[in-house]
Amino acid sequence: RLALLMAGAYALACVLAIAPHTSPLAFVHAPQACEFASEPGCVATYREVFGGGLLDGGELQETFKLLPAAATIGSLFSVLKAGLSGCFDFAFMAKAAVSVLLLVYLPAILVALLVYKTPFAVCAAMYLPICALTVIFLVRLLGVAKRIGCGEVGPWSDVDTLGSKKLGEAAASADV
Repeated sequence: RLALLMAGAYALACVLAIAPHTSPLAFVHAPQACEFASEPGCVATYREVFGGGLLDGGELQETFKLLPAAATIGSLFSVLKAGLSGCFDFAFMAKAAVSVLLLVYLPAILVALLVYKTPFAVCAAMYLPICALTVIFLVRLLGVAKRIGCGEVGPWSDVDTLGSKKLGEAAASADV
């Protein structure tokens, strides 16, 4: 629980550090675009990237508003993924990743590309799978922790405290 509390604190720090600076970050990462604004043939593209005053999700600065949420989700995901890895729950992680790819990412990216057609929508579709896996991994990790606490057998049972296969089981599987 302490690890989850620390992960939450880390996620909050990400939001507090990034949220006030999303629009300036968009412009810091695209200085080369300014020279295109002075070329008459490039003005239309410049307006598509930075907008013409109306923010509809198609501008770079609107897309950067997803950055605090993406950083938060990414930080929590990393901690939860490490926790499940430490429990040797790799089979579950793989199945969850494939399921999220098929059931979350593919529909989301198709809607973003075919319906909304904005950078904001594509960026949101890109982070939806990580968001889904974060929730799935959290629920799984809490369940695994409870099962470990109750002494139940699982993927974590096949290793000793140093992370190597138990010698008896390794020898038995080698004989087969």
